[in-house]
Amino acid sequence: MKDKATDVVRGTVAGLPRYLPWDEVIELTGMSRSTLKRAIRDEEFPAPRKLTRGRVGFRQDEIATWVETRPRAMGEVARRIRGPRRPSLRE
Repeated sequence: MKDKATDVVRGTVAGLPRYLPWDEVIELTGMSRSTLKRAIRDEEFPAPRKLTRGRVGFRQDEIATWVETRPRAMGEVARRIRGPRRPSLRE
């Protein structure tokens, strides 16, 4: 989202993207580091960028786009696919 006054994307400094460390990406996605690495390897998740010799970061805008494109777990489509919920034997 751009700020009209400065024409700069929010969450950036001087229009440059913000990079997130592993811990923040894990917190935002709710996924473990090993699951994220597997998704990166399978090209299902945005790859981190090398920032320095010992540090990588994930572009915040790429992570936000990835989160927004995830399907809802129990949305209308999922309900249609799974069908109506059956009563359990305990009920």
